[in-house]
Amino acid sequence: MNKAGLTPRQKDVLGFLQLYFNEYGIFPSHREIANGKIEGKQVITKVAASSTIKDTLDRIERRGHIRKNPHMPRGLELL
Repeated sequence: MNKAGLTPRQKDVLGFLQLYFNEYGIFPSHREIANGKIEGKQVITKVAASSTIKDTLDRIERRGHIRKNPHMPRGLELL
């Protein structure tokens, strides 16, 4: 997956999505992304507000790395 054009934080979140999906078979919720843990290990820096994650996901989607489905819980797709 080419992460060109993403900020370091966006790259971290995109990598976290892939790791989380590989571990659990589903994508994380905004709160789980904000927490930044997989199997109890801190994988990315914790964020206080899940709204920050929404903004980050929106930017990653605009750059063509994910597709969000607002009609499904955890409705993400890596492109």
